[in-house]
Amino acid sequence: MDGRGAECTRRDPCSNWNAALRAARPGDVVNVLPGHHGSQKLRKADAKPVGSAPVLFRGAGTGSTRVGQLDVEVPETTFASLQVTSEVRVRRTASGTTLSMLQVNGIVDLEADRSALLDSRVAPPADRDAVQVRSGAADVAIRGNVIGPGPRTGANHVDCVQVSWASRLQITGNTLYRCATQSLHLKPDRGDVVDVLVQGNAIQGCVPRSDACNGYNAFDVRTAGHDIRDIRVIGNTVHGGVTFDDVPGLVLQRNLMNDHPGCLVGSTDNVFGRGGCDRPEANAVRSVRFVAPDADPPDLRAVPECACAGYGAR
Repeated sequence: MDGRGAECTRRDPCSNWNAALRAARPGDVVNVLPGHHGSQKLRKADAKPVGSAPVLFRGAGTGSTRVGQLDVEVPETTFASLQVTSEVRVRRTASGTTLSMLQVNGIVDLEADRSALLDSRVAPPADRDAVQVRSGAADVAIRGNVIGPGPRTGANHVDCVQVSWASRLQITGNTLYRCATQSLHLKPDRGDVVDVLVQGNAIQGCVPRSDACNGYNAFDVRTAGHDIRDIRVIGNTVHGGVTFDDVPGLVLQRNLMNDHPGCLVGSTDNVFGRGGCDRPEANAVRSVRFVAPDADPPDLRAVPECACAGYGAR
């Protein structure tokens, strides 16, 4: 696809992504040639059947393949090796959508079941949450991404990843850093947040407090107007403040945090940078320092003096 033809073939490439989707069979690859392709909306009228092999839209050739806004209504599509300069929105109808190896200079909204954001870089503009998971999305994966930093102006709320209504969500192996309010924010503002795995992530809050950073929390799990339960936080490294409400089914294990999350029933076998409970607990308190916390992105490996091997992200 480069804008010259009408047949959406190698000999006669087209510019219309919906035409390419109509021409593709389940499992086909649509090669998107370098250049700026404007904003693209994949309409549900051109959708393949739910459950069919995904159609792959892939940046091809040498040079950058750029899109303004990518608005996805259709199910069973994968988008790979593209640069997005505004926004990616995976709507509720777009089940089975995968975003892979994208460079997003903007935001990502995941509203669909079986949607995934993989191995991508998301750098949000000021005053926007980088990634939102909402609208009751289920079976969602956010894995292997670098997300942040996220500055703010005034009193705006800015998160790297905000989860407000989702179930069976996996947030694994990401670097989430320096977003002005929280870098990871789980709070059921819009609907239930149930069955979430947070594992192997490096999570950093923003410091010091400034106009661009309220210096609040790196990571929080909060109650709100809907149900939140069964949150498993395993093997993460957290640099910055943490606030965890003691929600049903909350598990914290083998995390490395320079703060203390409070006296939580499900908190065992972690390393914290300071004490926080009067009663005995099955966690260690040590001096927690990191290799290069000020780098961009940060290197949150613990320094050897911590003796923290086996804890935190690897």
